[in-house]
Amino acid sequence: MEKLTRNLGLGVLSALMILGIANCTRELQEPMVTEAAGEDPYDARLMEEIGTLPSTHYSLDDLVLPNGEIVSEFLKENDPEFLTDYNGGRVNAETGPQLRKNLFLAKATAVAQKLCNRETVYPKGSQPNEPEQHGLGYSYGQRNYAERLLPPVNNCCQMYKIHGLDCSGLMYNVLKEAGYNPSLSLTADKIRHVDFWEKLFREDTELSKVTIQDLGPEAKLQEGDILYWYEKKNSAAASHIGIVLKTKDGKLGIFQSNGGPPCQECETKFGPNRGCRQIPLTAVSWFGEKWGALRLVTDITGKWQMQLKCDWADDNDVAVVFDIEFTGQQGGTQVISITGKGEGTDYDGSRLFVEFKGTYNPALNVLDGRFYIIDEDSRDPRMDDINVRLDRDDTGFVSVKSIVRDEGSCLAEVRMINLAGSHGGRENMAKVKLTRQNIFSTKK
Repeated sequence: MEKLTRNLGLGVLSALMILGIANCTRELQEPMVTEAAGEDPYDARLMEEIGTLPSTHYSLDDLVLPNGEIVSEFLKENDPEFLTDYNGGRVNAETGPQLRKNLFLAKATAVAQKLCNRETVYPKGSQPNEPEQHGLGYSYGQRNYAERLLPPVNNCCQMYKIHGLDCSGLMYNVLKEAGYNPSLSLTADKIRHVDFWEKLFREDTELSKVTIQDLGPEAKLQEGDILYWYEKKNSAAASHIGIVLKTKDGKLGIFQSNGGPPCQECETKFGPNRGCRQIPLTAVSWFGEKWGALRLVTDITGKWQMQLKCDWADDNDVAVVFDIEFTGQQGGTQVISITGKGEGTDYDGSRLFVEFKGTYNPALNVLDGRFYIIDEDSRDPRMDDINVRLDRDDTGFVSVKSIVRDEGSCLAEVRMINLAGSHGGRENMAKVKLTRQNIFSTKK
């Protein structure tokens, strides 16, 4: 599967070091503004609450992805060039949707961490209206943070030239520096709609098996969620937006840019509690009366390989390729019913047949179901239950719960490998070593 042809290489989330905006050697590639920047509605109570929160500072060594990996280590392994110049290299085509999703979020996190770094110092300019700044300030409607500019909205704090962004400007630059070309008119309300992200992913072949769900006021937020707040309790327009972060010790926060009244309190726009910041997120209910979360999820339909081995063995006894298909939705929940059928080879060359019936919860990324495995000599299938979180496209060997098995056969472990990523880029069955074991007692 090809890499994006845009300059960079994928992603909306160093060389293990803090990337300062002022010290960044990469040339600014921000185009001249030729269309009006979007303006977000203002929620006074929400901004007042956010303005009371202290800034935090976590490096990429401190932050984790949904798969549990440290952001800096994940990028080092999968796209090290991105850590040094935000111009990612080519990703191995033989990768599945879980890796693609986490790479997208890793790059988004890296860009947001850079933009929200309050340790970046902008020295005082040559003019009286060019103040010293510690981090990016808040500039209503602004998209270009690299230059000292007046806010683009007429008659709105026109006395200070600052480096700054508003909340949608932060998201605009996260997407832009992650290799996309978002519209300058992007607003918080546009970003919070599922169709915005679906269109983005449709245009990117690398994310063909990644989509997004609107979870509404989801209580259990996780890293990488897009968190948004409504303008008013009964309004459908989102007034604020940001990206949820999580530290390796479990603390939640958010990358966002906050300000006071858009055209008032101008001297505070470049102060310590305004602008692009990391802030703690211990609860959201008091953080605004109405909010919601978007979450990137994966499509797991397509070819999979299942390897089966005795729990005491080093090598596997069985290798089967099967297709997972979507069969329906379960009620009003986001749980998907799936089924799969396929065949493979036992250690002695005899044929094996497998059927899988179960469910997949995209928001939790959990696969739950039962394998029915039968060989040419057996009348009744062996049955084993699996419950596994699909953090990676290769689960490694995981324990399964034996439901029905022949006397004398062993407890089993199962390994599942997604072969359907990258439009079938991994369609060939992985080479496996088969070893004589007691998966079926009929084997001698």
